[in-house]
Amino acid sequence: NGLCSLNPQVDRLCMVCEMTISAKGRITGYTFYEAIMHSKARLTYTQVGYILADKAKKGSEIRATFSPVVPHLDELHNLYQALRGERTLRGAIDFETTETRILFNEHRKIERIVPVVRNDAHKLIEECMLAANVCAAKFLEDHNIPALYRVHESPKERKLELLKDFLGELGLGLRSYEDVTPADYQAVMERIVGRPDAHLIQTVLLRSMNQAIYGPDNKGHFGLAYKAYTHFTSPIRRYPDLLTHRAIRSIIRSSLPSKKVRRHPAANMISQELIYPYDMAKILTLGEQCSLTERRADEATRDVVSWLKCEYLQDRVGEIFSGVVSAVVGFGLFVELTDLFVEGLIHISALPQDYYHHQPAQHRLVGERSGKTFRLGDALQVRVVRVSLDERKVDFELESQGASRKAPKGSAGTPARAPEPPKKSAKRQKAGKVKPLAEAGSRHKNAAQQEPPLAKGARQKPRKAKRKDKNLASTVVAQPVSKAPAPQPQPVAVAAPVAKPRKRKINKVEAAPTPAPTAPKAKPAAAKQSAPKPAAPAKGSAPKPAVTSPASAPKPKVGTKAAAAKPSTAVPKPITAAKGALSKPAVSAKGAKPKAATAPKAAPKPAKTTAVKAQKAVKAAKVAKAKPAKPQTPSAPRAKSVKPAKKPSTTPATKKR
Repeated sequence: NGLCSLNPQVDRLCMVCEMTISAKGRITGYTFYEAIMHSKARLTYTQVGYILADKAKKGSEIRATFSPVVPHLDELHNLYQALRGERTLRGAIDFETTETRILFNEHRKIERIVPVVRNDAHKLIEECMLAANVCAAKFLEDHNIPALYRVHESPKERKLELLKDFLGELGLGLRSYEDVTPADYQAVMERIVGRPDAHLIQTVLLRSMNQAIYGPDNKGHFGLAYKAYTHFTSPIRRYPDLLTHRAIRSIIRSSLPSKKVRRHPAANMISQELIYPYDMAKILTLGEQCSLTERRADEATRDVVSWLKCEYLQDRVGEIFSGVVSAVVGFGLFVELTDLFVEGLIHISALPQDYYHHQPAQHRLVGERSGKTFRLGDALQVRVVRVSLDERKVDFELESQGASRKAPKGSAGTPARAPEPPKKSAKRQKAGKVKPLAEAGSRHKNAAQQEPPLAKGARQKPRKAKRKDKNLASTVVAQPVSKAPAPQPQPVAVAAPVAKPRKRKINKVEAAPTPAPTAPKAKPAAAKQSAPKPAAPAKGSAPKPAVTSPASAPKPKVGTKAAAAKPSTAVPKPITAAKGALSKPAVSAKGAKPKAATAPKAAPKPAKTTAVKAQKAVKAAKVAKAKPAKPQTPSAPRAKSVKPAKKPSTTPATKKR
C-alpha cells in the first residue's frame, strides 16, 4: 500500500503502451509515452472472475456493487476473447498448471494449503501483458537498441527423441520431429483433453522444452510462438523489465524521430549516457546475471514453500494420504499428495521387493521379476514416515508395502538393489564351522611374514604365550580337509644356542638316562617315530612350540627351493627368546619333508631337557638376575654352562657355512 501500489483514487507515474487491436485480436499499432494514471477501483482476481461469470445473470449483487467499472470490464473481456482467438491461430502452447496458496492462522501456522484456480480474470490480464511485451520487443528491435530479450529456443534433439518414444507407446506423436513448431505441441494438448492421463502427458511435454533465458540476441519465444518477446510489465519486481523501461525512455526523452513514441512538450531531453549507458557487452553480462538470479530466486521460493509444507506435515507422521506420481527417477518415485499438494519421495528400497529398472523415456520403473510398473501419473496410497525440516524433505512409503514384505517365498522378487548372499561351498558345509585349510593357513602365514611370533612372545608374559600356542594348536586340529598327502613325521630341527657349549658337556646331556622329576608329562616335541601332536604345556612351564600344517606354514626366509622329490634343507632362523630359553623349531615348506638342521660342531639336544632348562631360566629371571639352575641328573650339565650371548644372533647356520 506504499509508493508503488495502485491505490484507488490516487495518482501514480507510469509508462503507457497504447495499442490498437483489431476485432480478430491482431495488433495493428502501438505507442509508448510517459503519463500519470488515476485508478478508479482496486479489484481482486476473484471479484473480477465473479463479475465476468455473472455477465448473463440479471440482478447480480457483485455486478451491482462495482457497477461504475462493470462496462469497462465487459469490454475488456471481449478484447480477451479476441486475443485468445488470435493465440489459437498463432499456435501458442497453452499449459494448464496448478499453483498453490498457503493460508495461515492467528498463530502464524499453516492452516491449510489450497489450489489457485485460474479464471478468466487471470487469463485476461495475462493476454494484455503478453500484448504489451510483444510491442516493447518490436520497439527495441525497430530502434536498434541493445536490450534484453526473453529467449525461449526450440527443444533439443535429445529431448525430442525421448518425447517421441513416450508418445509412441500411447498412440500419439508430433507432426514432425525435425522441424517442430509450437502448433505441434498444441495439437497434442488438444487431442488429450478428457483423457485420464492428460496431466501426465502435459507434464512430459512441458519437461521436454528448454528453459527461457535473458539475452541480447533475439531468437524468439518458442512456447508463446512469438518472433520477438521481452519483459516490460513488471519493472518494480524484475530488473530486466526496468532495463526495458530505461531503453524506451531513452528514445522518448531524446530528439530522435520516431512514430512509436509520444513526447510531452514540457518534458526535458536527457542524454543517453545518463538514462541508458549500456552497450552490447554490458547487456550480455546483465542478461547472464538476470538469468542466474531468476533461477536462484525460484529455488529460494521453492525452499521456503517446502519448509512450510514440511512444518505442516510434521504433526501428521504416520497418516495415510492419496497421491500421484509427479516424477520418476533412478532412485525412487516423487509423489505429490492430492489434497495437500506436498511432494515427497518413495525411495526405491521402499518399493515392493524386486529389482527395478529405470526407463527415462517412458518415465517409469519396471520390476525385473514381478513386472510391477510405477509410472508418472499413477495414483498411490502412501504413508508419511519421516519429515525433515533441516533438509526440507518428506519420505513416504507405500501403504501396501508391509504385505509385500511378508509375501511367501517366490511370490515376490529379490529386495530392490540388494545383492544375494554368497552360497556356501560343499567343503564348507561338510566342515561345519571349521574354517578351510587354505584360509587358516594364509592367515597365519601372513601373520608370520609380518612379525616373528617368538620375538613378540619374548616380550609377553609366559601365560599369554601359552594362550597363543593353544590357539595355534586348535587351528591345526581343525584342519582335516586337505588334498595334499600327509607328510611323514620327521624330527623337528632345534636351533643351537648362540653360546657354544663344550663338546664334552653336550655329549653328557645326550647320554642322560632319565629326565628331571619336574619335567612336564607332555610328549617330546621332536620324537623320531611319533607324529607332531600339539599339547598344552603345564602350568609354569615354557610354552611348547606348535607345529602347523603345510598349508599354514610360513615360507622360510633362508633355505633351499622346495621340491616334491628332494626334501628341503632350510635351516630355521634363530629368533630372540627369553633369557635361557631356546628358539622355536622351524617348519618345512609345503610339499617338502623337513630335515633336521644342526649347528656346526654341535648335536641337537633332546626337547625334554631343553624344555626344563627353559622353564628354570624363566623362573630364575623373575626371582634373581643370575642364579645357576640345578642339574637335572648327575651326568647333565649345569645351567650356567650355557651362557647366553649379550645379543643373540639372528643369522642362520647356513649363512655361517
